[in-house]
Amino acid sequence: MLYPLLFASNILVDSSTMPKWTGILIDLNPISMAAATVRGLMNGTATLPVIMTGIGVSVLFIAIFTPLTLYLYQTKNER
Repeated sequence: MLYPLLFASNILVDSSTMPKWTGILIDLNPISMAAATVRGLMNGTATLPVIMTGIGVSVLFIAIFTPLTLYLYQTKNER
């Protein structure tokens, strides 16, 4: 479910080298936001908004996929 987001992110290619419309979409990708946070923290250039965005995206993923995973796990084991 996350693979389309992974391939449409700036993990492998910098979004500034892409066409303008593609770069905007890539920068709004939650995987790109998390990757920018990790890069900033590793380089020592992360600002507070970048860190908060990365944490927010991570919490959002946990809030969405934890209940979904638990529901699917429970329904599979009931069969």
